[in-house]
Amino acid sequence: MSRADLDHCTDPVDILFVEHARQRAKLDRIIRAIEDQNIDIATVASVMRPLAVDAPLHRADEEDSLFPLLFQRKRREDNMEPLIRQLLDEHHALEGAATMVMVQLANCRQEGGILLPMALRADLLKLVFLAEAHLALENGIMLPIAHQRLTLGDRLTIGRDFRSRRTRFREFTGPHLVHNGASHMRH
Repeated sequence: MSRADLDHCTDPVDILFVEHARQRAKLDRIIRAIEDQNIDIATVASVMRPLAVDAPLHRADEEDSLFPLLFQRKRREDNMEPLIRQLLDEHHALEGAATMVMVQLANCRQEGGILLPMALRADLLKLVFLAEAHLALENGIMLPIAHQRLTLGDRLTIGRDFRSRRTRFREFTGPHLVHNGASHMRH
């Protein structure tokens, strides 16, 4: 999300839901692109690039801002320790899968439609499978718990963290690299 989007959204938990929806749309585009025998590598790369660029922001939003506060507000029935541990493990697995895909895409230098290498097809499918399962866990369990447990003060703190992180990112990378789309696959 852009800083303007963040300034207008009042609940950071809802921001994560929105980003997850955008991520799912990109995953759907990847699936549609690889369903054909011949694909345009540039099309797949154009879908993956924003996911890869935004991934560190989204991951930091969760790991540095949301998870610690959610852990502080947990109740015994939330079973938060194993849930957060699993989500952190999945973040690591998703990062590895996305890196593998990006390396393979960079090695495919042909333009236009090509027969998708089987290893790249398998890695793309693995990435999509991991990401969809991860998003289902976050959307179905973690974010609903966050809606119930986080205080208004927590939400304000997290929202400030989100804005600050994006401001620092823009200053570091320049506005030409920041996309207004969803986070990427660290999630």
